Amino acid sequence: MIRVPGKARRRRHSHSYGEKAQRRQGREAQARLLTNFPHGTLVARGHYNRAVDRASSRQLTLAALAGGYAICRLPATASAPDWAAGDFLSITRTADELSVVCAADAVPPAVRCEPGWSCFKLLGPFAFDEVGVLATIAAPLAAAAIGIFVISTFDTDYLLVKTSDRARAIATLVAAGHAVDRGGEERTTP
Repeated sequence: MIRVPGKARRRRHSHSYGEKAQRRQGREAQARLLTNFPHGTLVARGHYNRAVDRASSRQLTLAALAGGYAICRLPATASAPDWAAGDFLSITRTADELSVVCAADAVPPAVRCEPGWSCFKLLGPFAFDEVGVLATIAAPLAAAAIGIFVISTFDTDYLLVKTSDRARAIATLVAAGHAVDRGGEERTTP
């Protein structure tokens, strides 16, 4: 091919109108396959359901921790409190707050908190890439309109429910196929 200076060769489009339409239809079909879930998560339809189905068929064991717990909020600049105590204690700092979850009877009266929580430990450990552990527990509780507060650690997860919902939460979890060890009480299994 001979190039003539000053004359630009006309580029031919690499695709025809039909190819453009096919690509557009493909993108539209792909968008229809995606489903929005809470917190802006985009998941391919079917994959989410399969993960939940796999998780829901799994039996987990939870151990009820003794005593009542409180969820406290301190200013973000506050030091970790020396009064926080209990068999389970979690201190989490963010740019907005310092959250403390501890035994309710350890919280001083002047501290902003919400008492009246019961705590359950999921008996693990669970691998970091294990999918659906919390979904297995959260789904039946959500269906029963029982609110939860969850804290994850390196090995496992801790689930807190309002003490007023404790008996109903245990019954719901057992009905979903999980076992609940209530400490000194008899173990409840499905």
